[in-house]
Amino acid sequence: MKKIKYIISLIILIQLQTMGQFETWNVIGEMTNPVSRGQAVVYKDRIYIFGGFSDITQTPVNWIQEYNPSTGVWRQVGKMNAAREGFLASVQDTSILLFGGVENNSNLLYTIEEWTPNIPDSTARIIGFNENFDRVYPTGLSFNNEVYIFGGYPFSNNTQNLTYFTQYRHSDNSFNNSANFIYSASNFPNQQMSAIFTTSIYIFGGVQSGILKTIYEYKTTTKQHTKLSIQLNEPRAGGIAIKHQLYKLIYIIGGFDEGSGSLASVEIFRPADEGGAALLLEGPKLNYKRKNLMAVYYDKTFYVFGGEDSNGKLVPYVERLDPQLTTIADEQNKIPSTFSLSQNYPNPFNPTTVIKYQIPEYSFVNLKIFDILGNEVIELVNENKHTGYYEVHFNAKDLTSGVYFYRLTAGKFSETKKMVVVK
Repeated sequence: MKKIKYIISLIILIQLQTMGQFETWNVIGEMTNPVSRGQAVVYKDRIYIFGGFSDITQTPVNWIQEYNPSTGVWRQVGKMNAAREGFLASVQDTSILLFGGVENNSNLLYTIEEWTPNIPDSTARIIGFNENFDRVYPTGLSFNNEVYIFGGYPFSNNTQNLTYFTQYRHSDNSFNNSANFIYSASNFPNQQMSAIFTTSIYIFGGVQSGILKTIYEYKTTTKQHTKLSIQLNEPRAGGIAIKHQLYKLIYIIGGFDEGSGSLASVEIFRPADEGGAALLLEGPKLNYKRKNLMAVYYDKTFYVFGGEDSNGKLVPYVERLDPQLTTIADEQNKIPSTFSLSQNYPNPFNPTTVIKYQIPEYSFVNLKIFDILGNEVIELVNENKHTGYYEVHFNAKDLTSGVYFYRLTAGKFSETKKMVVVK
């Protein structure tokens, strides 16, 4: 039974990756007041955007914005006491907790605020003060009415009483199970991304003497913090990790690396279970590269808001993705069992054709086009790929009529096929 469950989950993941090559994120509108470095949460049938950095004011803001996903209407519905960026927001019962991200030496530096939705033009109220709230760019989430907080750096530079991890309980305003794990007190990662499944929190990437591609698991039951052997496909920080509510999958969306500035790429992570190992596949790319973005999962749909492009300019566009899965019965043959390179179609062609291939295991993949003399014409793929089915759309508009060859190399596998350009 455990093996069957694992195979079904694997099928779902590969189907999502295969569909990601055909599905796209849809741009459905713009933010009325775009921000980056804010926080987004779902409460009932609304999405709330808290704080962030505004290019209108050129400062962090204390705004609370409401978005109605059914109508696309934006409203300003309240404000925080502190202007916050790079902070945390956590839904607790009928209210939302807000802390961190204060970058000034005011008396708001150590505060936690509580805001109740559905009260027009309301201001959040300060409910506590603690040095643990002096964090910029932490990651964290709510679980069992407690907030699990990881990393970030103190604006005050006071690390004496700050730990990499701590657990905050709203009911009595207390902290528990604080620990540094492998980190020194003055060098915590920041801009990590986290999501939870069952009782494990997964922490992805971040910044610590460079951009990280590591994945850690924190088990809430045993309080163990473990580095996984699997890594992100590319170093990433300042993105968002969101779980798919119906399936055991985590989407890691956008962010930045050391070379690109901002990323449009998406990775889909399937945690390990008793039936098999963890897996990581490529997801559908965003239309716009974004770092320090905000995103939520609501009504079987992913929504992405704001953030900054590679030039630091705010991205105003709202994007939506509706992951749709086909029936998984009798679908086990959709998991590749062998390497394979298909004949391009159409062939002959002018000017475009599609090259499909499949790989049964994580491999470094190279796909090149050669002319009849064996000279390389173009390199189409040259990167690591996870298990799955792929297709490459090739445009030969710059080539003359004639016979060409395309060669796929993946691990120890290599195969060459002929294609004909007719103009």
